[in-house]
Amino acid sequence: AGIAYSVNNNGQIIGVKSSSAVIYTYDESLQQYQTISLGSGGATANNDNGQIVGWEPYGWGGSRAKLWNPDGSGGYTGTLLGGTMANSINNHGQIVGYANVGLSSPTPRAYLFAGAGGMQDINLGMLSGCTQSWANSINDNGQIVGTSYGAGKLATLFDPTGGGNNIYLKTVLVNPLS
Repeated sequence: AGIAYSVNNNGQIIGVKSSSAVIYTYDESLQQYQTISLGSGGATANNDNGQIVGWEPYGWGGSRAKLWNPDGSGGYTGTLLGGTMANSINNHGQIVGYANVGLSSPTPRAYLFAGAGGMQDINLGMLSGCTQSWANSINDNGQIVGTSYGAGKLATLFDPTGGGNNIYLKTVLVNPLS
């Protein structure tokens, strides 16, 4: 059993199988998909350059965000006290996810990791009245979406500068598909 989380425009499929981050590859001779293990944890997203992000176990039940590059290099995008998770990577190598911050009661906070020099905790903030946030996806234009948590789950467009100009995606005025 396994879970496929992402497929890039080159057809590379990544996910989790038996508690390991994996790449699903098609074997022509067997006419089926096989898995290549990247190690313990989970692969959550990939880009068209073959970079993969996700997480691996860390400490006592925690996790730390991880980057795998096609040449085998990569590493951790940080551990910020309570642990981290990488949820998305764009074709420029910008990574978003969350970090659990705080010593006594860690809470998830959306973050942007730009790559150079280890984890750069760029606090993306949250909507007013909320206490937690997660960044779920980043596109090649640097737009970041996710969720702010308060009285409920609020769809959020995050300010990538960390300046706090986040937008609540609450109202659809016109259905562009109709």
